[in-house]
Amino acid sequence: MHNPRVIWIGIKTNQTVLDLQAETEQVCAEFGFPKDAHVFHPHITLGRVKETRNLLRLTEAIKTITFEPIETFCSEILLMKSELHPSGSLYTILKSFPLHT
Repeated sequence: MHNPRVIWIGIKTNQTVLDLQAETEQVCAEFGFPKDAHVFHPHITLGRVKETRNLLRLTEAIKTITFEPIETFCSEILLMKSELHPSGSLYTILKSFPLHT
């Protein structure tokens, strides 16, 4: 972790998440979006690093943090538009997809 740009926490991979990602990528490909060349790593983005001030202190603090696994229920997926601006990210919900169990 030399110069992190994004701080994220991984989530335990399961077949449901992998199937959802593969299906999403396939639908996007049908609309002309290229498939991602990167290997999919399920995660939750916690934040972005904008500047290097106090970066060493941040990376050392991150190394000491541990998380206990939690199980949660997801009732919908939001398709978001993310616009990066100098003042920070601007997120807009484009569509909500309810999940049925």
